[in-house]
Amino acid sequence: MLKRSRQAYSRPADFALASGLLADRAEFTQRHPSLGIDLLAVPRTVQLSRREADIVITLERPVRGPFIITKLTDYVLKL
Repeated sequence: MLKRSRQAYSRPADFALASGLLADRAEFTQRHPSLGIDLLAVPRTVQLSRREADIVITLERPVRGPFIITKLTDYVLKL
């Protein structure tokens, strides 16, 4: 069982992903201790207009909205 800390995780897979993404961010979190980071993998669309998140990483482009969109990387899915 995960202990609640400054980061929130919803499943063990999220913990593995988050620990990899946040492992080298220690300096950033030390410099900004009041910043809360919740990293959640959710199987649904997040509504930025309802302030459900400040930043979203998704595979699909938003249909509409005044969002700043940046491509992070190319990827390939394989079996």
